[in-house]
Amino acid sequence: MHRICYSLVLLIALSLTSCSSQSRYTMLVPTHLSKPSDCDVEVFRTGYPSKEFVRISRIDVHIERTYFVRSNFDDVLPKLKKEACESGADAIIEIQELSTNINLDETNIFHITAIGIKYQQ
Repeated sequence: MHRICYSLVLLIALSLTSCSSQSRYTMLVPTHLSKPSDCDVEVFRTGYPSKEFVRISRIDVHIERTYFVRSNFDDVLPKLKKEACESGADAIIEIQELSTNINLDETNIFHITAIGIKYQQ
């Protein structure tokens, strides 16, 4: 009997903190070779790098969490970097964050848009 109650409580707890996420990139120029998904990508939350660069991709990461669980930049950063690597980017600039709550603040929607850049030689 305790096992059934424990399983029921665990199932309810998991459903209360559900999460949905999507990420993608769109090329702005002809495709560059992608890099390993764990490559080193510089992140410029403000400003621009001192090196010359070209914008190569637009990156979007979208997370929805329910039951008052909130997302922040650190939650999406790994997916943002992964998409940047896959698009062939060396760095990320022009980061825009959008956070919205719906359903009486029950659901938090967090969306990041950024531009992937490639340094010029």
